[in-house]
Amino acid sequence: MKNRMALFVLSVLLASSMAGQNELPAEYKDWLETVKPIITRTEREVFLKLSSKSDRDKFIRFFWKQRDPRPDTSENEFYKEYMTRIRFADQTFHDGTSQKGHLTERGFYYLLLGAPLERHIYATYSQFWPLEVWFYKGEEQFGLPAYFNLMFYQPQGLGPYKLYYPGFDGPERLAIPTMSNGTLTRANAYQTIKEIASEVASASLSYIPGERPLTSSSFSSDAVIANVRALPEKKYSDAYARSYLDFKDHVETEYSHNYIDCSAMVRVYDRGGQYFADWTVEPAKMNFDTAGSVFYASYELVLKLERPDGTTLLEKTEEIPFRVTPEQFKTHERQRVAFQDILPVVPGEARLFILLKNKTAHDFMSFQARLSVPAANAGPGLGDLLLYHGREEIPAAQKKNNQAFTLDGRRYAFNARNEFLAGESLGCMAQVLRRAGAPADAFQFEINDMGLNATAAAKPKAPFFGRKYAVRDVLNAQNGGIDVGPIPLAGIAPGYYQAVLTMLDAAGRPLQVRKENFIVLAGPFPILPWVFARPHPPFPNPEQLYLVGTQYFLGGDFAKAKEALDVALAQREEPRTKLLLGRTLYALRRFADSIAALDPLYKTGKDRDAGKVLALDHFSLGEWAASLELCRDLLREGTEASVLSLAGECCVRLNDPDQAVPFLRKSLEIDPAQPAVRALLEKALKK
Repeated sequence: MKNRMALFVLSVLLASSMAGQNELPAEYKDWLETVKPIITRTEREVFLKLSSKSDRDKFIRFFWKQRDPRPDTSENEFYKEYMTRIRFADQTFHDGTSQKGHLTERGFYYLLLGAPLERHIYATYSQFWPLEVWFYKGEEQFGLPAYFNLMFYQPQGLGPYKLYYPGFDGPERLAIPTMSNGTLTRANAYQTIKEIASEVASASLSYIPGERPLTSSSFSSDAVIANVRALPEKKYSDAYARSYLDFKDHVETEYSHNYIDCSAMVRVYDRGGQYFADWTVEPAKMNFDTAGSVFYASYELVLKLERPDGTTLLEKTEEIPFRVTPEQFKTHERQRVAFQDILPVVPGEARLFILLKNKTAHDFMSFQARLSVPAANAGPGLGDLLLYHGREEIPAAQKKNNQAFTLDGRRYAFNARNEFLAGESLGCMAQVLRRAGAPADAFQFEINDMGLNATAAAKPKAPFFGRKYAVRDVLNAQNGGIDVGPIPLAGIAPGYYQAVLTMLDAAGRPLQVRKENFIVLAGPFPILPWVFARPHPPFPNPEQLYLVGTQYFLGGDFAKAKEALDVALAQREEPRTKLLLGRTLYALRRFADSIAALDPLYKTGKDRDAGKVLALDHFSLGEWAASLELCRDLLREGTEASVLSLAGECCVRLNDPDQAVPFLRKSLEIDPAQPAVRALLEKALKK
């Protein structure tokens, strides 16, 4: 009984399911083999994690859309060309075996690079094994030389052709041994081949036309092969694949060719005892439509928070209308836009996933970040660094509100890419978390060269900037913010740097260190974004308390969930908060209190979810007739396996097996994978 109830409670309260990863079906194994030359490592890893046919098919549509050179047309020219290459390879490179030509080594490079400018076949010479030399024009933007060769040969004149490696194989691998005097060496093999086909001899030493290696090995040829094989990683953006597992249920295929790169950042701050995740997203570009003289775009924000084990703590969706006047557009046309907001979060490790869909232009962007929110009993610590360009004091009337990246009465200006211009100033802000009993006596701030700059060889051993600050000089007592700056960057050359903030004890020993990389650019161009961030009422407020209560509830801390929801309802009665409180009371086994909370909600609005929890409450109290009545009421509005199962069990408890059997049979028709319900049906049939 307890097992059956547990299964039902999970289906009603959490509506979650587990999907196992099955053996990859043959059709998808074949697909992976077919796209092996052009799929990135990330795309392959993500595809192998998918468990359903619909998810795999959708991924495949995304995969081809990402490679469509003209996504605004109905035909995918890349896909069409790739299929043409497969047909040619199958007809030409099967090597007289049963293996498909596109799965051979020649087929791999033909699918990846396409047809060569020239393909020379040497199949009938007695001095060297059958071979082919392919001549290509290289895509220099991806690290290839302007022109290069590839050579494939048939060892011993039998079986499939193999790619020839000039540095490893050498000309002696191509030459056919003869009965002539002397041992076959690299030098005499090269000379033999040269007398027959000088272009083959040259390619046997180096794939770079005209290059004569100083040694017997051609490192440049190794680089050519490596860069050819790395083409998918350089040529095709797989940013969409990194977040596919999260956004696959939220993004339609027509969006897939319009994945927009973005920069993003998340910081966790303590505001009056409640932790918030402050986030910012900066799209690389924005697409608008026009209505009269106004530019507009309608965005949908999908926000998801989950534990490292995959337990969902929160998922919410909201609309973000974006309207820009011609004057605003002209003023900010060279700036990126930054969407910023805050989210109350509960203690523990979590992953934040954010998806922004532009429903006007059918493009989307996404990012994810790890969060570490300290527990109430954790020791003192130093939060992540925020490197800023400037700060402004907030008017007194707005200081009570909460807004992203606003702390201690100051609003900070920054960009998510941590870019600064030569000659401007840099500031650093962090927060001392869990300050009670904090042993910090001072803070050391440094700016170091990361060793990646052109002047790295001549860089000084000492930091470009280093200074020790007493706690009283940099700590804001209100929220524990440590604010260091502004620090002039004059004299620091463009390049890559690292800011380091160290918390020190009274003896000068480091307690904790935080680091953040940044870039100094030659500029000048706009690097600060145009920020869109809404203010929120001071915490606690009903909206944010509901979000906190949801996280505690889905995380299994029902007592903390009830605390948050009680405060929220004391401020404002809302149906969704009342429903969550009823679920929480049920989880706490306070069934009568759950009924008291949900009965008015069900009677006045016929809230279906409230009705399902009420049916569980009455069942748990042994009030099977009342539970059955609620189930019948719910089934008149819609059929659900879980409600049918509960109705059947109520009938069994009421010693009415004839009524139970139809409910249980119907439940199993909808979902056959219910062993507990099947056992209950067998029990009812025996009565």
